[in-house]
Formats: sequence, structure tokens, C-alpha cells
Amino acid sequence: SATNSVYQLNYNSKTSSLTSAVLFTANTSATSANEKQLQLSGVATNGSSVEWTSSNSKVATVSSTGLVTAVAAGTAKITCKAVDGSNKKNTVNVKVIVPASDISVAFKDDQQQVGYGKSATAMATIGSGYGKATINKLSWTVDVVDKNGNAVSNNSTIKNKKLITINNGKVSVNSQIVNYLSSPVSNYYYAKVTAKTTDGTGLSATNKIRIWYPTGKMQMSRFYNSGEGYYYAFIDATGLSATNWPTVTCSTPDVAYGIAEYNGNSGTTGEYVIVIYPLKSGTAKFTVKASDGSNVSHSFSIRVN
Repeated sequence: SATNSVYQLNYNSKTSSLTSAVLFTANTSATSANEKQLQLSGVATNGSSVEWTSSNSKVATVSSTGLVTAVAAGTAKITCKAVDGSNKKNTVNVKVIVPASDISVAFKDDQQQVGYGKSATAMATIGSGYGKATINKLSWTVDVVDKNGNAVSNNSTIKNKKLITINNGKVSVNSQIVNYLSSPVSNYYYAKVTAKTTDGTGLSATNKIRIWYPTGKMQMSRFYNSGEGYYYAFIDATGLSATNWPTVTCSTPDVAYGIAEYNGNSGTTGEYVIVIYPLKSGTAKFTVKASDGSNVSHSFSIRVN
């Protein structure tokens, strides 16, 4: 037998050894595909042959040339053993996972704006096109960008000072960030959130939310009859804007219902018109609530005769 033969399993390299590998149950364009070719180094000069085996062929199989193919999620040990009587061998621990097929990001409650000193929660959905993904852990980052999606010039400074942070999807905006944004009243700035998979697929998704003044105290500035069968209630508040569209609910929707319509901004104060349509006699209590996560609201009641 060849006592000087050393069998070492390598992945796509004859210089760097491999002791473990991750494969996917499905073939993707990512680095960890559903097949890996294992190669030998230090093969005996007498050219003796080797034998490849898998400890769990229901998880991964291996060919006579060292090609490992994923079958199902789980773990298996791939062994390469010399058959020259030396009993020299080496192994690679293989983990087969179900990869993410895609990823998307949305903000909780469809929040479109986050105020200075406030927070918003981004939620990621991992696609199950190949089945339920084995690894759901994500990597999160956040940047401050302009309306065109370009990072602001002092984005790094803002992040280094922790004026904007993200933790498992929760974006927190420090109230002092306003001092680092040029013309914050007239310009649009956004928190751009990026979520990346950590299973080797290299997938990522982004979404953004406007950063602006938090909603202040809401008040009704005026109320009048249109003369055409419906009514107008004007609601004003700091922080209301085209991206902070309030929700309107009515305690008795069979008596009346309301629809919010954006009426513009004067500086940091925005105004919405609540168009109210009466349906029958009775009392209706309306609640107008900001949608920027501040939970600021204003309620008023009307009597329909």
C-alpha cells in the first residue's frame, strides 16, 4: 500500500481544504447551488482509487467522481476513502437547506412617514417558491436618501452619530436629525431600508419611508355644509402631509361616513378635508388619526337630522 498517500477533500480548489458545505434543495444563481464538486489533493503517486459515500442519501448523494447533489433539507456526511488498504479518508459535513426564493419589504400598517424622534417598523417577507425557507435571519441596514433615492452627502455622519438606526427592522429617527438635513421643510428625505438574506442566496429588497416633522395636536379649523348633501370638516396639524394621510373612522357607519382628502401644506402644517356623507338620522362620532405612527388623533361628533 501507499503509506504516503493523503486524501483531502477540497471544493473547487486544490489549495484550500473544505470541512463543511451548504447546498440548496433547489438550483439557484447563488453561490450555494444544489450541487458541489468535491476535488482531491495529495493523491497517491500510485494512482490508487477512492470511494465516495454519503451518510444520508435522502439528504445528499455523491457520485463516483465526488459530485454532491442536494436532495432534501437536512445534514449528511460525505466521505472519501482510499481503497488501497491504507484506510486513509476525509469527510465533509454537508448541510442542505431550503433557500429563499425572493424577498420583499413593507412598512407595518402601510406607514408612509416617520416623524423626528419617532420610529417605524419595516417587515420582510421571505419567498417560499422552493418551500419554507430554512434560514429566516436577515441583515438590516438603513440610509438617508433624497427624493431621487440618492444617499445624502452626510449620510455616514448621520449614521455614525446614530441619528438614524435600525434594529431587526425597527427604524428609529433621532429628533436631532433635523439639524443635519438641508431645508427640511421644503425638501423630501427618506429612510431607505434594505433587508438581505443570510442563507447564501444573496437576495435583498428595499423600501423607503419619508422623514419629516412628527404630527402635532390636531384640530378642526372649520366645518360647513356644501349645500349639495355633504359636509366639509377641515383638520389641521403640524406634520400632516401628502405622505401622512390620516385614517377616518365613524362610530356609526350606518349614519354617516367620511373620506379624507389632502388640502395642502403651509410650511410644516398640513390640512386635510374630511368629506362627510350623511346616510340617515342619528349621531355620528368621527375619529381622524395620523398614519405616521404617532397615534395623534382628533374626534368630533355630528348630528344628522
